[in-house]
Amino acid sequence: MILNKKQEKPVSKNLINTRRSMAMVWTAVTMTLTAGFAAFAIDMGYIYSSRAQLQRTADAAAMAAASQLAKIGTSEESHIYEEALKFAQKNMIGDLSPTLTPNDVVLGKTIQGSDGKHTFEPNQLPVDSVKVTVRLTKDSPNGATKLFFGRILGVEEVEMSASAVATLVP
Repeated sequence: MILNKKQEKPVSKNLINTRRSMAMVWTAVTMTLTAGFAAFAIDMGYIYSSRAQLQRTADAAAMAAASQLAKIGTSEESHIYEEALKFAQKNMIGDLSPTLTPNDVVLGKTIQGSDGKHTFEPNQLPVDSVKVTVRLTKDSPNGATKLFFGRILGVEEVEMSASAVATLVP
């Protein structure tokens, strides 16, 4: 028997074993929860990072495509799509070099409203703007973004997209 120093009464070994067993249970529960939160944090961090990279890619592709609008009188509109595609593929999203479809690049006109805000009007003449949409969806050539630990909760992938409009200002 072990003596409890405060009360000077013997403490049974059963009580000590019960305390150790409870400590092991709490340790297992706590470690499981900690691992779950860590997995959630990793996947959420990856999603936010991918969204930022996706927007950066859309911005770069739109600006590159808008730079080709100055040549629209002498060149074909396909050069605008090719320039957007080239710059989209130069900007990696995770380990993916994204691709665009011709429907992801839309020509149009930017109209300034009475409140000073600009809005993009697709397929309007004269063309002075380009809208580029980069998609990470199931129906896009890039596919959806795969998660690392989301499968544990039944979420294997996340769909996201980003758009950017660039206007050629004379």
